[in-house]
Amino acid sequence: MTKIYYFSGRGRSLFVARELSLRLNAGDPVPMTGKHRSGLVIPGSAGRVGFVFPVIDFGVPVSVRHYLSRYPKEHEHQYVFAVATNMGMPCAALTQFRTLLRRRNMNLDAAFSVEQGPHVNTDRTALQSRITGIAEIIEAAGTADEHPGNFADKVFLTGAANALARVFIGAEDRKFSVNGQCNGCGICTRVCAAGNIVLRNNKPVWLHFCDQCGACFSWCPRKAITGTCLAARAGDSEAEISVSEMTITNGDAE
Repeated sequence: MTKIYYFSGRGRSLFVARELSLRLNAGDPVPMTGKHRSGLVIPGSAGRVGFVFPVIDFGVPVSVRHYLSRYPKEHEHQYVFAVATNMGMPCAALTQFRTLLRRRNMNLDAAFSVEQGPHVNTDRTALQSRITGIAEIIEAAGTADEHPGNFADKVFLTGAANALARVFIGAEDRKFSVNGQCNGCGICTRVCAAGNIVLRNNKPVWLHFCDQCGACFSWCPRKAITGTCLAARAGDSEAEISVSEMTITNGDAE
């Protein structure tokens, strides 16, 4: 049995998780949610377990860290893999993720970096081929250690800059607002894996534990959200993922 967990803002990591799940006959991938969502889905006795997430602020997203901190230390996984999607800067996110896994008594057997996005020259055929290659390695329980991060990545970017970003990232949503195009549809609340958005007076309100994943910006059908968000500048949402697929259903915001 294989189970894949994912965290995704613009849908690119979900696309990779979905395609891997299809190739590995793993069933539907499970969203990793932040500490302000109650859902935590852990399958029993999964022989292979995978985690797919984007690199945000040079490291592992905050919600992924929270989700993993709740992951039980008692498990029967025989093979663990991770895929870090990025726009050409994986930094040392996979090395960081390996350390987080060790705290849950888990070893990372295979680590993969997948480049996606408007600033990366990767066409759809090449991306699909890349995902197929990763699936073949996983199917064979092979090992991989892609882009573990050089000294500068580990010390300055993922080590120092990411640690500093985690202190301030939650409150960065104070820079977000909506314009007159907002009709209160609530899509932003449903695609936020952190559970960081609620509707008040039919308008979104951010609660200051933001992941800076850009989901609310990318999936707003009216492009009504404005403000400073680095991830939101990284292009539109994944064309092959629908907003219904992005909707978080395994736990309401607390």
